[in-house]
Amino acid sequence: MRQMKKKIILSIIITALLVAGVAFALNHFAIKSKNEEIAELQKKVVNTKCLAFAKDLEADSIITQSDIIEVAIQEASLASGTYQVIDNDAANVIYYKIITNDEGQEAESKTKVLRESLIGRVIKSNVSKNTLIMDSLLYPENEEPTKDERLQEFNFLQLPSDAVENDYIDIRIRFPDGEDYSVLIGKKVERIAGENTVFIKMSEEDIMAMGSAIIEAYMQPGVSLYANKYVDPATQLFNEAIVDYVAKYEYAVNRLIEEDKEKQLRRLIAEEIMTDADGNSLMDEFGNIAFTAHSGDVIDLEGNVATGDTVIMIPTTTLIEEVEKDDNSGEMEEVEVCYITAESLPLIPERIIEDLEDEIIEPTVEDFENIDIATYAGIDKDYVEEIRVAEASQDQNTLNFYKIMRVTTRDAIIRTYPVRTEVLAVIKNNPNLLAEIIAEFDSTALLNTRVDKYHELEAELAAEIDPYRQEEIKQKMEELVNTRVENVEEAIKEEIEAQRAERVSYLESLIEE
Repeated sequence: MRQMKKKIILSIIITALLVAGVAFALNHFAIKSKNEEIAELQKKVVNTKCLAFAKDLEADSIITQSDIIEVAIQEASLASGTYQVIDNDAANVIYYKIITNDEGQEAESKTKVLRESLIGRVIKSNVSKNTLIMDSLLYPENEEPTKDERLQEFNFLQLPSDAVENDYIDIRIRFPDGEDYSVLIGKKVERIAGENTVFIKMSEEDIMAMGSAIIEAYMQPGVSLYANKYVDPATQLFNEAIVDYVAKYEYAVNRLIEEDKEKQLRRLIAEEIMTDADGNSLMDEFGNIAFTAHSGDVIDLEGNVATGDTVIMIPTTTLIEEVEKDDNSGEMEEVEVCYITAESLPLIPERIIEDLEDEIIEPTVEDFENIDIATYAGIDKDYVEEIRVAEASQDQNTLNFYKIMRVTTRDAIIRTYPVRTEVLAVIKNNPNLLAEIIAEFDSTALLNTRVDKYHELEAELAAEIDPYRQEEIKQKMEELVNTRVENVEEAIKEEIEAQRAERVSYLESLIEE
């Protein structure tokens, strides 16, 4: 009986312990789950700082230092394409991007970039204060003005009545016989002033084409210059393309390595063949080396071979380069280095090339500057630096980002206006001619003339004592004010027509010359 009681008590104790253990385990997992849930919720409300615009900015504004501020956002709200601030790092920010690989899987990409790289970027559209700075709001860095690009003002084009800034237009010329040509294609309206004045960015080629069209419109009655507006320039002018910048980078590096090795070879060959066995120079005054080709050697670029010993001339080129001094000081000095030309390599026998190839030092990517690779690959030097660092550290996120980077490209569009070379010759020989013609179309200048006339009448009125004469002057002033705007276009036409015959004969005489 006593044994039975012990067993019952022991069973109760064991059961209690099991129940307590299970309860403890369940409570532990519940607490852990709750803590994880709390941590996840806390993560969602944790703030991080990103770069944003400090004020409202209009489209095509250039970002300055004062336009950038830091704003706090929830980390869970971090959007692809934002610039995240790094704690205790004033020079750099993290470019945060969501990328999609070839299998369609999404991954985060975080690349450290210079904060100052945003300075000078151009905004695509109007932005409000505190808007996060994102690449989608900025023009690509490689969309920079060319060296010959200028902002030109035109005030005699027939503009669409609904034309506004940031529209894209074609400028066309129409002749009386119905011929109609495009003079400028896909130009952005940078600014509009008044009813008829428009500002457009133009290259030197554009300027010459437009100059020719202006003169033709001035010389021939019935010729008109007008603008057509694009309905949807995003689809009519621009395409989005995926560019593999990593492949471009690697191709450029490989080509630079091959070119460097070839350059070393050309230098070694020049050193090898420029003197004879006794050390006498075989180079003439024109920089050509007298080289003796043996039977079977190629002796010209057509592939002809020598039937016996034949002297051929190998052209060279000399470059000024910095090399270390021979005194082991580590200092550099400028010296003239002789190379055979790349075109003359086929004339060098294989036996010489094989002997010298072992002396070539294999270059590496570290031997090349970012700007050299960027120039060869046709990509931005900052991209080169990021790809170089990513390849060294095997950062696949960054490499994948640059393998599938989306860029905006312009459609290949060609003007149809047949620019007359004789008219361009007239402009070249008379550089002020175009300015004179544009001035005669300029309504502002004519209005200023009428203002000057008004001031003259004012002075005349102040000096006049005859009341009848004073009334006449006042009436003239009133007429001048009332007709100042209404008659300006008609006045311009009359002024142009009065000079057209004389100007046409003058231009034609120049063309005939």
